[in-house]
Amino acid sequence: MVRLILSAAMAAVAMLVAGFIFFASPLNGIGTRTLGDEQAAQMQASLKQIIPATGTYAVPNPDTAAQTVMYGGGPVATVHFNASGYAAGDATMLLWGLALNFITALLAGLGLLALGGRASDFPSRARLVVLLAAGASLYIHLGRALYLHHDLTNVLFTMVGDGLALALGGLVVAWFLPSPAPSGAITHKLVSRESDLE
Repeated sequence: MVRLILSAAMAAVAMLVAGFIFFASPLNGIGTRTLGDEQAAQMQASLKQIIPATGTYAVPNPDTAAQTVMYGGGPVATVHFNASGYAAGDATMLLWGLALNFITALLAGLGLLALGGRASDFPSRARLVVLLAAGASLYIHLGRALYLHHDLTNVLFTMVGDGLALALGGLVVAWFLPSPAPSGAITHKLVSRESDLE
């Protein structure tokens, strides 16, 4: 259990570094577009005036006949709105991110341990965590493009960034977890002990 906790802690740091490279460096410009200062101020003022509270809004929302027509004509948007705002360089984000990464890596480690001897060597564990990371990231992010028609560039960039971070964390855990003894070795030990007792 100590090795699991330590490996999850190391994985959390590795995932944070990968996330920083993708989402907090200039590389993030590949997946996210920005507005000029004047346009951003106008947009912010409009959002503050129109949107009532923190939440995620579909604009227009095709639940009414009028907005269904608007939806078909475009433009459409999914607005993640925070009414109060927060500091752009808020250090608490790093702490919450580390906690999230740690829990994610810990769950991955528990999953690997639950497999026992069925994935006892690192290559087997590595294949498993990489495939699961790719599948999870694909399902979570590509659905936004398919169902909500979100920007494909942003979707693909986020999918690759999150997939690599998940895979990296899983690989760290897979590397440091102890390998269970083969069933033949356990049988041999039991036989040896029985012979010692006779």
